Amino acid sequence: MRYKCLSVILFLVILVVPSILFCAGEKIAVIAPSVSTSIEARSIMYQNGFVYSDFRNADGILVVVRSMLWYPLYNNYDSVSDLKRAADMQLNIVGTNFHVYLYSFNNDLSVTQVYHDYYQAE
Repeated sequence: MRYKCLSVILFLVILVVPSILFCAGEKIAVIAPSVSTSIEARSIMYQNGFVYSDFRNADGILVVVRSMLWYPLYNNYDSVSDLKRAADMQLNIVGTNFHVYLYSFNNDLSVTQVYHDYYQAE
């Protein structure tokens, strides 16, 4: 019985440790145009173990906006400044839903959406 319990614990450690090591510490730049979206972005960064970074050294871009639209941002932008401009144009103070996006950089410095989720703002 004792060895069975020990083997289960060892199995869990072997299963969990690599996922923690590979997921934590991604360098992410943040675009969050208002106070409420920046608070939400900070919470997301903390929950996922991301590290704040500037755009030059980032592995990706986290964008948090508030909007009543289903898809307020496009899948692709020609540059980070275009993405930032689009995020700034949303109803970031009174929008009913938080929209969370993760964008990746392309070789030509354009950005492509890799994740989108939304949920009601409280």
